[in-house]
Amino acid sequence: MRKIIFLVFSIFSLSAHATSLKNENNLSWLLNNYDKVEETVSRDKSYELIPVTNTLVEIWYHRDGATTAEVSIPIIMALIHHPDIMLPMLADNPDSFDRWLSQFNGIVFMDFSGESFDELTSLKVQLAESMSSFSQRSDHQLKPFVNKLIKQLEVTEVRTVN
Repeated sequence: MRKIIFLVFSIFSLSAHATSLKNENNLSWLLNNYDKVEETVSRDKSYELIPVTNTLVEIWYHRDGATTAEVSIPIIMALIHHPDIMLPMLADNPDSFDRWLSQFNGIVFMDFSGESFDELTSLKVQLAESMSSFSQRSDHQLKPFVNKLIKQLEVTEVRTVN
């Protein structure tokens, strides 16, 4: 997955400009620690989880095309493993959440390398299962976000760049 992120980053890097020095630092941190970030959001809760998810959301708030590709996979992994933590963070900005969902058929579930189709398909299935399970036990305030996410996943196809 790291190859994909770096490939996408290089494709978009000429047009990608962080909105601030803070966001540039956050993006640099993400790229330099990508494997550790994926590990943190995929395992049981730890003292690292909240700072990592907060940083991911900060990057997500200030994203552009390239940043969307870079930050979406760890966010999806956090939604799968920790929906009770990640979804409220994303729900704090409903417009950004809706824009992110609209990018599922483009940047988010796009296999840019030709090597990640199966992994992206698996993530999509896991996310749908996690959200379905979470909707059974979630706070009523989050249900609209869960439902939007599930509906978007139903119409999203994993694609490969030719």
